[in-house]
Amino acid sequence: MDDIDTNNNNQNNQNSADISRPSLDSIPEISYKKEIYFRISLIVINILSLIIGIYILKNHEYFLNEKYNFINHRALYVFIIIYTLGMIGALFLSFSIAVIAKLVFYFKNKKQNNNLISESANANLNNNNDPDHSRITSFILSNRQNEIAIIPFTLSYFIAVTIALYFISLPYSFFLIINLFKNNTYSKISTFFSLYFFLVINLFAGAIMIFVLFYMIFVKRGGSVRNIKYQFDNINIENIREEIRDAIKI
Repeated sequence: MDDIDTNNNNQNNQNSADISRPSLDSIPEISYKKEIYFRISLIVINILSLIIGIYILKNHEYFLNEKYNFINHRALYVFIIIYTLGMIGALFLSFSIAVIAKLVFYFKNKKQNNNLISESANANLNNNNDPDHSRITSFILSNRQNEIAIIPFTLSYFIAVTIALYFISLPYSFFLIINLFKNNTYSKISTFFSLYFFLVINLFAGAIMIFVLFYMIFVKRGGSVRNIKYQFDNINIENIREEIRDAIKI
């Protein structure tokens, strides 16, 4: 009876240790709440960039006039266009890449299928004793799982393009703001407030992106699975080994 109570206590202690011990799923790279804040911030910045960017491009004669002798006029124009589209442009670009990749793989697989079918047909002509199923066999062998699903690939590219887009926006916008200050005309911030505001919010978006990337790196390193000590039940391990040995003997 005492042995049973002792085993139960040990089992309860082990269960409580298992509950308190962090699992793989309980080590998020970034918390859900912070992830929501990050997404909302990025979406709000994209909406503001779209509205203000359209306004600047519509009044480009005022905001982007070449008579202001701004040395980085073309770079400023490109920045306005890219970050006016923002995530919408990233999504369109990602979809285009996924479609092109799918077409390339489709024609590549089609060519491989035709080559395998031709080789199988020639083999059948040389050896009449082979069963008449080489066409089906060739089709199965040629199906190498190279098909691309548009939506998953689009989302994958979209994430990568968005990260790259706003990772670049921090130094890009900072460079433009510094040079705008140096220009006699653009140095009047109140006159070109919309232009400065557009640059600043995208600079802020770039800063958020870099902060999140560094945060994920440090959190992942600090909460690494290698740093977590797990306790293993040696009795269960030995039982598994014995079962494997018995199965091998059979």
